[in-house]
Formats: sequence, C-alpha cells, structure tokens
Amino acid sequence: MEKIKRLVNCVIPITVCNFKCHYCYLAQTNSFDKNIPQLKYDLDIIKKALTKERLGGTCLINLCAVGETLMAPYLFKLTKDMLDNGHYVAIVTNGSLTNKIKDYCELSKSEKNRLFFKFSYQFMELKRLNLLQTFFDNVKMVRDAGISYTVELTVNDESIPFIDEINETCLKNVGAYPHVIESRDNNDGYKKLTKLPNDKHMKAWSKMASPILTFQDKLWLKKRKEFCYAGDWVLNLYLENGNLTPCFAGGPVIQNIFENIDEPIHFEAIGNKCPWEHCFACHVLLTLGAIPQLDTPKYSEIRNRKTKDNKEWLTKDMKSFMSSKFIESNLEYSQNKKEVINWYRDIELNGKECESNEFAKALDETLKARNIKSVGIYENEKYEKSLINGLLRTSIKVKYIISPNYKEYNNIKHYIIHQLKYVIKKRIRKEKVPILNYYDRLPNVDAIIVTDITNFDRIKKEVKEKIHKEAILITEIER
Repeated sequence: MEKIKRLVNCVIPITVCNFKCHYCYLAQTNSFDKNIPQLKYDLDIIKKALTKERLGGTCLINLCAVGETLMAPYLFKLTKDMLDNGHYVAIVTNGSLTNKIKDYCELSKSEKNRLFFKFSYQFMELKRLNLLQTFFDNVKMVRDAGISYTVELTVNDESIPFIDEINETCLKNVGAYPHVIESRDNNDGYKKLTKLPNDKHMKAWSKMASPILTFQDKLWLKKRKEFCYAGDWVLNLYLENGNLTPCFAGGPVIQNIFENIDEPIHFEAIGNKCPWEHCFACHVLLTLGAIPQLDTPKYSEIRNRKTKDNKEWLTKDMKSFMSSKFIESNLEYSQNKKEVINWYRDIELNGKECESNEFAKALDETLKARNIKSVGIYENEKYEKSLINGLLRTSIKVKYIISPNYKEYNNIKHYIIHQLKYVIKKRIRKEKVPILNYYDRLPNVDAIIVTDITNFDRIKKEVKEKIHKEAILITEIER
C-alpha cells in the first residue's frame, strides 16, 4: 500500500457560497463575494507542476475553498488531474450540489479509491434551506459509489440545543454520529468560537464522541516548540497564483511553483520557529506526523467511523493511506540542516538574528562537505549581516557581497573603480566585506550563497549567466 509523502492544501480562490453559516470565517469578516476569480495559470500547467516526480512521491491533495469548493467551475478537472498524477484527493464541500457530486461518482474504481469527501454537516443551514435530506442523499450516493467520506459538523453555541437531533439524523442516514471540529474566533486571538467556559463547551459536545474534538482540545492554544516539518512535508498552495506557503495558517511565500515548472520546489520546514499561537490544523498536520516525535493517533483513526452495520466511512485503500505518516516516506533533517533552517526562520518569522556557534559550525561543516572554501553573498539586507557574522567564525572566506542594483556614475573614475574596486574597498577603505556588482572585476569564489528563497530560481540563472558561478540556496547548502 502507498505511503503519504506530503500533504498539499490547495486553497481554491472563491468566496462564493450558497450557505450563510453564522460561524463561518466569511461571516465573521463579511467577506462573501459573488465573483469567481480567474486562475492565473492554465490547469494543464497546474497538473504538470504537481506531479509525483516534482513533489517527491504520492501526496494527499486537499481541495478547499473559503466558500463552497464545488462551485469552482474547474474543480472536477482539477480533481481528475490530481488523480491522474497518482495522488490521493480530499474535497471539502457542504454536500448540497447534487449534480456536481454525481460527476465524481462516475470516476473509475481506481480513482474513487483515492478520493475522499469531507462533508461539512451545516445542520442549521441545511434545515433552514430545507436541504437536510438532499445532503444525506448525496452522502449516501458517494458512499454507494465506493468513495471514502466523513460527515463533520463545526461546533457552535447555537446548535447545542439540537445535538441529540443532529446525532440521530446522522446515525439514521449514514450509520454513525458525525465528527465535530472546533472553529476559531479570528477576532479574538484564535480562541475557540464559543461564549461558554471550555469545560461546559466540551461537556456539551462530548455527546458526539468525536476523537477530532478531543484531540483538538488537548492542543488548543498550546504553542508548538518542537521541530515542525510544515513547509516541507506540509504545503499550503494558493491555486489562484501558484504561491506556496509553509502551513495551513499561511506564512511567508516560499516560491511560485507554477511559474517555472521545470525548476525544483524548494521545500523549507518551519523548524522550531513556529510563529502561530497553536497548530490550527493539528488534527491533520500532527496526526500525519509533521512533528514526528509527537505521539499522536493516526489520521485515519480520528477521521474514520464504524457504522452500526459494521462498515466504515473510509475505503480500504484510503484507510491504509491515511494510516501512514510522513516519516515513512521522508528523512528527518540532519542537525546541521536544522541549525540553518532555524537561523533562517527566526529572522524571517520572528525578526531575531541568531549568531550562535551551532549555526557557524553548521555552515562550516556543510560548505566544507561540498568542497567550498570561499563564497560571495547575494545581497539581501534582511539576512546578510547575520550570515556574514556566522561565516566569519568559520574557515570559509567571504570575499564580497554581489549587488545587482549597485550603481556608480559612468566616467573614468567609475571605470577605474570597477576594475580595482575589490582592492580599493577591501584594503584601502578596509571594509569587512565589500559590496560589488556584475560590472566589477570579481575575485574568484567557489559559490554564491543566496538567501532570497522566493526569487532563487531567477537569481540562480542570473548568477550563472553573468559570472558563471554556482548559486546555492542557504537552506539547501547541505546536499
């Protein structure tokens, strides 16, 4: 059976929805929109950008919009493309769009074995819109087609008086109680979206006997300080433009992975430097093993349900895949790579410059392993001071900072300075590391170190064309 390599959360760029749930993120910020944005890149490009070869193996592709996912007109083709690529696909939907759901039930058996529907059981809205039976008819249609599914209700105070009805309706239709999941208050420090004390809140919803809720409660507002591989084993992809960020919670852009699909993806973990209050998607990320040392249930264990006729919501293939963890298909970083990643992320996410001996040692050992004894640094004010200070505590010679935007007046003095600038700046002005540009006579180095991950592919090409040197991304200095 296949093991999971990565989890890719594809954010579908629509805020259109046929429901208006009061606890929805859109409702909290009044962000509903009737327009569906055009994708910047063609679906064929997206398919080629997300192959098993480029992602390193078989992934779980999660398709979720802020609005109703199935309203994206391209969603069926996108799903088919990801299944054609050999991945497993999860779709989040409110379960009301019968004609859309029918299309997925006509897929081949192999495709349906790798498909998973997360039905959002919006009980109050379903009743208000008289769609409750439609919802369960669609769930049963998916089930009978041999597709894995889950029925999941977002907890909210207004639904508490109806918990027994919610449970019994689900039990009657699909043979088990629904799962329940917390919603966060985006306007109040990401606390649970409830006015009740937590003990009363949990007591009310414990009737659902949902392991998702129990697991979330243990970790809610508990900051994670372990080394987390979100950004490498977990990816957050904005389908509208191809921008990749490290986590379901967002974060800084790592790379546009649709722009140059022949370039590798620069996977980069968050490390020990997570900036968020708690793991917003702990029930997915941590159960799949984004923090491998953390003891958690398997994702399948908190997603599945056994029905009263002894069947399961997950098919055999999906259950097996969701029972695997990232560590079964990935290697953990070496201590040296962890030191470099933590140095980078601390500056990027927390604005802290780390100048530890451990970071300097990691630089020294990893560069020596590549037979690199001298380097230039591609200009980036955010990181270069700390990087230079680290390198100066190693045996690696730092000869210059290369600045493509460094300009001087075009005259005879300018010409002489360009020819002799390294000597002038290094010896006469006694600068620690001179700033040079592509027009200068550059001293020989073994490589150029780049700290700009987002633009690395462009910079690498630029450095190779202009000075015929290898550009190395700081987070990838270890082969």
